[in-house]
Amino acid sequence: MEVGDVDGLNKVYTQEGEPILHEGEEILLHDKEFIPHLKTTWGYFGGDSMINPSLGDMYLTNQRMIFITNLEGSIQRIRSTDATASAPRSFAMKMETGRLENIDVKKGIRDYFEVPIKEILACEIKSGLVSGGSQINAYMLSKGEQVHLTFVISETSELLKRFKHIQVKNLDELTNNLKKYFENTDWIYLKD
Repeated sequence: MEVGDVDGLNKVYTQEGEPILHEGEEILLHDKEFIPHLKTTWGYFGGDSMINPSLGDMYLTNQRMIFITNLEGSIQRIRSTDATASAPRSFAMKMETGRLENIDVKKGIRDYFEVPIKEILACEIKSGLVSGGSQINAYMLSKGEQVHLTFVISETSELLKRFKHIQVKNLDELTNNLKKYFENTDWIYLKD
């Protein structure tokens, strides 16, 4: 898993916010209304946020799950009073007056994360918590570290159909059967 901002420009995403695909990689689905909550623990509470929750584009490919924040979300964070705490690292270093025109130095910088499919182990799906959608709590293991991704998705989403293939009843089921879920990538393909 990689999480960042300026370091992903022209490596993970283009200046226009499009994903840069690896050789042999293809996009399986694209969700334009995605707001992730990414934390450094499998627990529902606690842990550190790895990315500020913000509207963006999520791409599921045959190799990765990629999230790229909308540029508007990055600019909105720069307007906050404490720019160095909430703006991407590169903006904080480049801004001298705190005025928005100073972001022209690094056009197109966005927050992002990319997760290899094999690092997404399992998920819990909770329906009825929000109107018209389900909450997904995805559990990932990246470089030996636990990562918890929470997002809400519509009941008709193709992504929800895929996540149902790695659904567990609770976190105990995952931890007791970790070997079963480790590096499984079959779930990204829908069977006819």
